[in-house]
Amino acid sequence: MDYQNLRSLRGRVTQWTGKIVDQLLDSKDSPGSGPTPPPPPNPPYNTHPQYAVNQQYQYQYQHQNQNQHPYQYQYNPNPQDSPNPQFGWSPPQYGSNYQQFPQAPINGNGQNYSQGVPPSPNPLPEDALRLRFNVFNAAPTATGTGTGTGVNGTWENRPLPYPSPGPATFPPKVKISKVDFLGDVHSSTTYVIRDLGFQGRIGHHVLLSYGDTLWSDANYSDKWRGMVSDSVALATHDPLVVIDPVLKDNGYPPQFCPVMSEYNETNSDYALGITNIVETGHNQGMLFFLLNHRPGGKSRIVGAGVATVHLDTTTYPPRPHLRRLPPQTWWDAAVEPWWGDVCALRWGEYIYAYGHGADKDVNPWVYVARVRYWEALDINCYEYWNGQYWQRERLQTKDIGKKESVFWQINQGTVVWSNYFQCLIFVYSDNWCNSRVLMKMSKYPEGPWSEPITLYQATPAQKGGTTYAASPHPYFDESGRTLVCTFTNHPNIVQAVRVHFE
Repeated sequence: MDYQNLRSLRGRVTQWTGKIVDQLLDSKDSPGSGPTPPPPPNPPYNTHPQYAVNQQYQYQYQHQNQNQHPYQYQYNPNPQDSPNPQFGWSPPQYGSNYQQFPQAPINGNGQNYSQGVPPSPNPLPEDALRLRFNVFNAAPTATGTGTGTGVNGTWENRPLPYPSPGPATFPPKVKISKVDFLGDVHSSTTYVIRDLGFQGRIGHHVLLSYGDTLWSDANYSDKWRGMVSDSVALATHDPLVVIDPVLKDNGYPPQFCPVMSEYNETNSDYALGITNIVETGHNQGMLFFLLNHRPGGKSRIVGAGVATVHLDTTTYPPRPHLRRLPPQTWWDAAVEPWWGDVCALRWGEYIYAYGHGADKDVNPWVYVARVRYWEALDINCYEYWNGQYWQRERLQTKDIGKKESVFWQINQGTVVWSNYFQCLIFVYSDNWCNSRVLMKMSKYPEGPWSEPITLYQATPAQKGGTTYAASPHPYFDESGRTLVCTFTNHPNIVQAVRVHFE
C-alpha cells in the first residue's frame, strides 16, 4: 500500500460502497443490527477494511418515542463487584425485549436526551446517570482568573490575555523518563471503529473530533453495517473511554458535520473532514472542515469551510449542535491552502487554522491563517502568514512555498499550550510512515518551531502498516508533567499513551 499520502488511508473505496450506504441510510428506521451493551474498556486489536468514501447520515432532530425502553447504566458502589471493575459500572443486558439494540438514556424527567427532545427544566446533577468515573467535565483548565493557558478562560467582554512567552532559553530541554502504553480508545455508549480524535474545548467540556466512523458490534468485527465520515464524542477522566452523546435510532452516532442537499451533496459522492473545535464564546465554538468530492472513489478536495458549534449544557450529557455556514466552501482548495486540514488553535484573542498546500505531492508545506475569535464568521477578517508578517491578501498556492510555511511534511496533529514547558507544543505525525509520535515547540503560533522530538515509537497493528494523526490531550494533567497522546493505528484503531517528562 502506498502511504506517501496518508489521506489515502481513508480515501479509497468504490462508488458502489457509497450507493450501499445510501440505501442503508434511506432505511435507517428499519430495525437492523445495532450495538448491544457498551463495550469493554480495552478490547484486543481488530482489523477492519478501509471503507473510505466517507458516508454520512444527514441528521435531523426528531422526537423520540417516549414508550421506548430506557437505556440506563446500573451502578455498583464497589468497583470489585462490577463486570468492568475499572469503571465501577456494569452494562445493561439487551435481548428480544430490547429489540436487540439499546435505546438512548433518559433524563430524570423521563425525557430521551439523545435526539431533539426539549431540555429538561431541571437539569440533572453530574452523577445522575451514575456513570461515576465517566464524568463529562474532563479535567478543565483553571479558568477563574482568565489566566493560565489563555485558551479557555472565563468569558467576559474582553479578549483573553496571552500566556507567558516561555523560558528565556528556548527551546527548553526535553527529557522523557518513561512512556506508558494505555490501550485502545472506545466509546462506552456505542460500538464504532474510527480514527483521529482531535481534542477541543467548550467551557469545561472536552469534545473529540473523529474521522471515518464505522458502525460495528461487540466484537468489532468486519461486518459492514454503515458508516459516517465524521463524528464527535465527549472525553471522560479515563483516556480510554469516550462518550457519544447523540445516537440515532439504530444506536450509532450520526454524522456531525453533514452533507447538504442544497449544494447537491450526496452520501455516495461527498464526505467531510473536521478539525478540532475551538471556543468562541459561552457554550459556543467553531471548526473548520474540508469538503471532499469522491465519485467512484477518486478523491478531490473541493474547499475548506466553517461551521459553528453550540454545546447544549442543559441536557445530560451535553449535546453539541453544528451548523455549516454558507457558502458551500470559503476557500477554493484548487488554488488556496486547505485551511484547518492539520488543526486549529485558540490562542489569546485569535483563532489559528493550519492547512496543507493545495497539492501535497507538489507542495509539502503547511501554512497558517488567523482571525480574531469574535470575527471568525467573516471571511474578510482573516489574515495570512507570509513568512514575515500577517497580511489580509489571501495566499495562492501557486505563489507560495517554503518561505511562507510553518511546517513541512506533516500528516496531522494539534497545537496546545504546555504548562510544564511554558510554550506551545505541536504533537503530530509526519508523512514518513515511521509510526512516531513527534513534538515541536514554539513561543508563537506562527513559529519559528523547534526541531522534532520523538515522544513515542508506536508498533503498527498490521504488518506493513503505520500510525497517523497523533494528538495531545493535556487536560488529563494540567501541570504538563505528563502528557496523554493518542494516534490512529491503521486500520482505524485509536490508541493512547502517557508520556512522563523529567
